[in-house]
Amino acid sequence: MGIESDGFKIFFNRFFFLYVLLCVLILFYSCGSSRKISKEDFSGEYRTAENFLSPQIVIFHSDSLSSKLIFQVPIKSLLFEKDSDHFTSRINISYELHRNYSENSMLATESKIITINAIDTSEKIKDTLVFPMALGNINIIKIKIRDVNRKTEVSQVLKVNKQNNFTRQNFLLVDEDSNVLFRNFINQHEHFNLISLNKEVKKYYVNCYFRNFLLATPPFKITEIPIFNLRPDSNFTVLASDISTLNLNKYGFYHFRSDSLVKDGFTIFQYCSDFPLITNFDQMIEPTRYLTSNIEFKELLAANDKRSAIDNFWINIAGNKEIAKELIRTYYGRVQFADKFFSSYLEGWKTDRGLIYIIFGHPTSVYKDDQIESWTYTNQLNVPAISFDFKRIINPFTDNDYSLIRQPTYDIPYFMAVDQWRQGRIVNDK
Repeated sequence: MGIESDGFKIFFNRFFFLYVLLCVLILFYSCGSSRKISKEDFSGEYRTAENFLSPQIVIFHSDSLSSKLIFQVPIKSLLFEKDSDHFTSRINISYELHRNYSENSMLATESKIITINAIDTSEKIKDTLVFPMALGNINIIKIKIRDVNRKTEVSQVLKVNKQNNFTRQNFLLVDEDSNVLFRNFINQHEHFNLISLNKEVKKYYVNCYFRNFLLATPPFKITEIPIFNLRPDSNFTVLASDISTLNLNKYGFYHFRSDSLVKDGFTIFQYCSDFPLITNFDQMIEPTRYLTSNIEFKELLAANDKRSAIDNFWINIAGNKEIAKELIRTYYGRVQFADKFFSSYLEGWKTDRGLIYIIFGHPTSVYKDDQIESWTYTNQLNVPAISFDFKRIINPFTDNDYSLIRQPTYDIPYFMAVDQWRQGRIVNDK
């Protein structure tokens, strides 16, 4: 009996040891896997109400061995608390430089805490982090910005392309007072300048593209991705010293190259007036194409009184003015959001991601890798769970070009979502 008891104890101890070892290994590998960018949920990057910080970020290659992460955050979005005799806010910005999306290989990391005093009259807090980045590399950088007082944070992931001295991150778009413009578009009559890593640049070769692009088709309609004709519609050259005098008023985009034999460069987009804001009734009518029949849309376009036409459209599907106001606020809020986040060679609301965001709202989860951005929607009222995969398109003008991998099975959930809007109910109203 004693021998059997001792044997049981030995067996139990060995079993317990193996169990603990297994738990440790599972914990170790699960923690390691979480370091992979492709395993992280970036749905927070596309939030609106929850995204208090609304950071703007650009990457600029300042020399051959390092690059700059330049960012700004609206001060009004921060929470201030009394600290001694003053009200202050703190933000913690950090980065992780990774080899790519799928490897567990962090190359560099750093964090920085910035304290803001409430008496600061600036509208935005701006700062810079320098990170190691040698010429000839392409990596991925994850940026996290946290409001320390509010205990909220937002993460973004960006591609860092330093393959040569001509890629777009070798240039920095600034206004006429040399303030960084955290965007790649300009508005009419806006003057700008380009700062280049290569201080020897004397002249730019500019290709101009003035095209009318079709807006996204329904997600179930399988069509071939059109081949973009790279032959410019016009071109010109400009001295680097004269860029600040340019006035790019024609809608389209302008590709600036510092070497005529290289395709890489910096593209400046000229969208509609006051982009990304919606400032006239024509801009309100166009996005209704996702909800209207052919006849309805043509009638809206042909209306003499466009204000009354668009008002009546929303009141008719809402049933009353109060619900119509809520529909208008949400729908066009999503349009503006799409323009801010998904614009590429055309306005964001016209893109595949823009279409899905406007109709279905904010995705439950967002996962990214080198080729695919995947959105999943769950727990939506009257619309079944669904996932959308967007494939990255190699584009010499932007890194933000994605095409939906269309599926015939998307027809039912898409029509259900559109029908919900047509009945005066917001899809995914969270």
